[in-house]
Amino acid sequence: SSCSHRYPILLSVLHLCTSFQQIHALHGVQDPYLALHIARMNIAANTAGVRIAPSPGKGMGVFALRQHTQEFVVGEYAGEFLSQRDIDARYENPLRTPGLWTPEDEWWYENRVKRGVGCTGAYIFKVDDDLYIDGEDCDTANWT
Repeated sequence: SSCSHRYPILLSVLHLCTSFQQIHALHGVQDPYLALHIARMNIAANTAGVRIAPSPGKGMGVFALRQHTQEFVVGEYAGEFLSQRDIDARYENPLRTPGLWTPEDEWWYENRVKRGVGCTGAYIFKVDDDLYIDGEDCDTANWT
């Protein structure tokens, strides 16, 4: 996904690192605003017993620092709701597969391409048998 949001510089985080280079090295990202945002989120995350760090092949991920109960809530994962049919049509088969691909799918695909949003399916989270959340689109996704 090519998210291009800019995050405000948070002065409360600046005392944690003496330079942007340290923030870049600490979090593995090149955008200094994103690095500061991640550093701020990690302050809260560490208190909850998790950390935010690069996840190979997925961008950023959340990792447990200690054992948690099964009901422990790490955060909120928001995005576009998808059904199994949407997954099959948009990700599991070649694009525009006859019988699966609809005008709505075409609009979805063209809209994402026009905005520079990926169509990888790498950020899909299964909620239930026929309910998924796609967190790849920065305009609808939120990971808190």
